[in-house]
Amino acid sequence: MASANVSRPDRADISIPACGTQSIRILLVEDEQFLRRVIRRVLSDAGYEVIAATNAREALDQFSSCNGHIDLLIADVILPGWNGVRLAAELMQQKPSLKTVMISGYPERVVRNCQKEASSTVFYLSKPFTTEILTRKVHDVMSSDLQSCTR
Repeated sequence: MASANVSRPDRADISIPACGTQSIRILLVEDEQFLRRVIRRVLSDAGYEVIAATNAREALDQFSSCNGHIDLLIADVILPGWNGVRLAAELMQQKPSLKTVMISGYPERVVRNCQKEASSTVFYLSKPFTTEILTRKVHDVMSSDLQSCTR
């Protein structure tokens, strides 16, 4: 079972990039309920807009209902039905600028081996992670190219 440190990050230490006056919208796909709730709360508290899904089908529906106005996909590598890498590849066909953070308890080399369908905008975060590591990773990924904030 993946674990997460539920302590809150110090807001003074984390500056959240914004697209104009709109917050960054994140699609979170995690089938483990506890971890999904913790990640959603931490990122929401950090100022991000978070839309959560429990599986790839639900994530595709959420992406569609948002008309592709998603700035970042955070997905578990192992999901019911599809894997997160396949989901990322599907969504990147619809929105090539979509950045992705894959989360997994598997070593990064395993994730990279199944990443042939995805692009270089896919980043990796190893489970377990703290809330500070999560928010820093999201900040770093989104700060790497604020051009991706166009909606």
